[in-house]
Amino acid sequence: MANRKYRKHTAEFKAEAVSLVLEHDKPKAQVSRSLGISPSMLERWIQKHEEEKDPVKSKQVSESKRVLELERELKRVTEERDILKKAAIFFAKEKS
Repeated sequence: MANRKYRKHTAEFKAEAVSLVLEHDKPKAQVSRSLGISPSMLERWIQKHEEEKDPVKSKQVSESKRVLELERELKRVTEERDILKKAAIFFAKEKS
């Protein structure tokens, strides 16, 4: 593996990048491209800024995301269980 050198960005640089997106309504892709950073890095900075600005709201958002994930998982597991029940019934009838 090649050694990677990671750039350290100052707090001012990050704040300016977030400001360009949030206050100046510039697209994230354009800002990240012009600053030479990845869009995912800029997105993390924006999320961190939002969390620092309103920690209660960000916690509610993360909890609602978690609830949605759990609901999806419950639906998937329920469907799998139903398929297994049907298969068990099918094979039980076949043996008789």
